[in-house]
Amino acid sequence: MNIVKLLLSVLLVLGITNAPNNVAAQEASKLFAVPVATGEEKTFIQALQTATKNNDVHWISAHVFYPISVTMSGHKIKIHDTTNFEKHYNEIITYKIRNAILEQDINKLSKTPQGVMIGQGFVWVDSLILGNNPNKAPSVLIIAINN
Repeated sequence: MNIVKLLLSVLLVLGITNAPNNVAAQEASKLFAVPVATGEEKTFIQALQTATKNNDVHWISAHVFYPISVTMSGHKIKIHDTTNFEKHYNEIITYKIRNAILEQDINKLSKTPQGVMIGQGFVWVDSLILGNNPNKAPSVLIIAINN
């Protein structure tokens, strides 16, 4: 990072230059750009919210990347398939998890190299290429549930 960008960023943070068309503000916003969820990820999260609201256990279990680690009765275990996920659905999708999904503002998603965070990291989704075909379109799936 060159010294000019660093100085411009410091000025912006200090509030010395805060006009929206200011060069310092424009440069600083480039430096602190936050990755944004893709359209597919937003669409998936909206569908997840609908499925959660409707208690659509089958839809949710079909959109999990297995195996997935979850906590049940105070123990961390791996769920390997849709059958076991559905069997333990109420222990996995707790009140806390359900609310995190339903209350997530689709326009305020946090994306990191690990995926897209729902709530305070209670649920994570990501675009994955399944199988051995690198030309296949990625599928968005639930990759973590931190219950």
